[in-house]
Formats: sequence, structure tokens, C-alpha cells
Amino acid sequence: RVHGEKQHEIVFKFGQFLTKVSKGNMRCDILNLENDIVEEKVLRLGDILQFGSGSRFSNFKGKLEFYRSNQPDRRLSADTCALSIKFPINDRYLVGSTATFCSRISEDILRAVGFGLP
Repeated sequence: RVHGEKQHEIVFKFGQFLTKVSKGNMRCDILNLENDIVEEKVLRLGDILQFGSGSRFSNFKGKLEFYRSNQPDRRLSADTCALSIKFPINDRYLVGSTATFCSRISEDILRAVGFGLP
């Protein structure tokens, strides 16, 4: 039961995150590995689609998946073949405000492979 409540909390915060992204309100500082300069990036809905499906176009009919993680800082991941975004149920996504949750997801997506990182 507790596991299900934690999933609901993540889904609720993820919905708020998507609303902020759709309004252009999600920004994240990212280190450019080519020149070691920190740049501010605005997260767009296309970025989330690319993270979850490998495409920036609205073909994402995937799902959110959840798994238990004993690692408190384990980050979300995506499976572009299965069209799923995988959330670890851990302190990274459960502790803190919705603003903290949104900031952490933005960071995770923009720092993922496919966004200019090795």
C-alpha cells in the first residue's frame, strides 16, 4: 500500500511538472562539456518526448513505470524501445517540494544521453 501511495505522489508531481514545462517555466543550468561553460536551458515538451521515445514528435503513447531503489539519488531513465519512462521510488523524487521534484526531473532529462552528453 505504501508503495502505491508513493507512486501516486510521483504521478501527481509529474503532472505538475508537465504543466510547468508546457508553459515554458522549466529552466535548468547544464554544463556544456565542449567548453565547460554552464548554460541555462529551457525544457520543452519535445525534450520529454525525445527522452521517453527517441523522437521529438508526439508519438509517445508510452507509460510510466516504477521500481523500488535503495539508492537515494538514482535518477529516472527511459526505454525508447518500450516507450516508457522509469521512475525509481526513492528520496530523489519523494523528498522535497514540487519545485524541487520539477528541477530534478529537468536536470535528469537534459543531462541524459541524447542531449549532447556522452
